[in-house]
Amino acid sequence: SCKNCTAGSYRVAGNSTSCTTCAVGKVSSAGSSDCTECSAGTYTSSATNTCVSCEAGKYSDTAGVSSCTACGLGTYSATVGSTSCSSCEAGKFQDVNGASSCKNCTAGSYRVAGNSTSCTTCAVGKVSSAGSSDCTECSAGTYTSSATNTCVSCEAGKYSDTAGVSSCTACGLGTYSATVGSTSCSSCEAGKFQDVNGASSCKNCTA
Repeated sequence: SCKNCTAGSYRVAGNSTSCTTCAVGKVSSAGSSDCTECSAGTYTSSATNTCVSCEAGKYSDTAGVSSCTACGLGTYSATVGSTSCSSCEAGKFQDVNGASSCKNCTAGSYRVAGNSTSCTTCAVGKVSSAGSSDCTECSAGTYTSSATNTCVSCEAGKYSDTAGVSSCTACGLGTYSATVGSTSCSSCEAGKFQDVNGASSCKNCTA
């Protein structure tokens, strides 16, 4: 009787004394008359003589390869057997090769969609939460807190009449603001005065 060709080799019918090794990128089981090319999204494992799916973070876009390629910067592949990598979504980035996911931009930064390796810091007077694709301008009556990356209402005695400021302005002499989030200060009423800046109320004139 004849012997089977071993896995990873083949032989067509004939007076054969040996089998032919499969070409790179192709595999066969024992007793095969031909080799099969590994499809895109897989690679040929010489150790197991099988087609193995690319792991997450890698891809192969061509059939018959001996290894998969790591996804480049700003891209990822989340599933096994990928034939391509995807660009990071808006609000995310990736600064290493071979990633299976992208990282969120931190609060105070943003990124539009694309092959992003970093995020852009919000301009002065704007804030963002983690994973943002844009920054939001703080409205009048508030200021941007760099410590918390949030819009904070002006405290009583201060105001901001313009959006996107980094600090509130103290009410001037003879004026006050009694509430938080003021966009202007009010003049003291009749019978009252204020001789300090940043007041939340006015003083009564004495008898």
